[in-house]
Amino acid sequence: PTAHPEGAFHVGRVREVFEHADHVISLAPEEGELVARTYDCGERITVVPCPVEPIEAPPAAAVERAVASVGVRAGEYAVVVGRVDPAKGSDDVVRFTAAYRAAVDPGFELVVIGPGGDATSDAPGVRPTGFVDDDTRIALVAGAGVVAQPSYMESFSLALIEGWLLERPAMVQGRSRVLEGHVRRSG
Repeated sequence: PTAHPEGAFHVGRVREVFEHADHVISLAPEEGELVARTYDCGERITVVPCPVEPIEAPPAAAVERAVASVGVRAGEYAVVVGRVDPAKGSDDVVRFTAAYRAAVDPGFELVVIGPGGDATSDAPGVRPTGFVDDDTRIALVAGAGVVAQPSYMESFSLALIEGWLLERPAMVQGRSRVLEGHVRRSG
């Protein structure tokens, strides 16, 4: 169901869906626990991890081109992939970037890939790209010093998993039980 604890998860029709479902599949144990706890259907839930296609690391030249197109230096930026929205933690990651730049490295940047990034374009050190093609997205993730996933409400983060497939470290929102679980299980 890609469920997370937001308002729409608690409306009456959603309860009816879970009450009448013969079986429920969740993408992560924490998601299944949320559904079971909220709708008392734990005996009908199976966790089926989302399959993710392997990703080949892009050639160094492709990473260099993508990084240069955004105006950052490889390894000296964090990358966030996804919709820019306060509910997705975008305000927090912009604020944390500013604090890191002030305290540690004034040249550190945040690359934001996805819709709504223009809302962050005035923030120092933030480079919104908007939508980019898959090759550019993968190259920017491969060139990042860290993949950030700031969302408070995640049911599964493909961007986080792709970052790990590209051997990038991650910084995640610890208040998201699903993200915290992914990190704990992955070691």
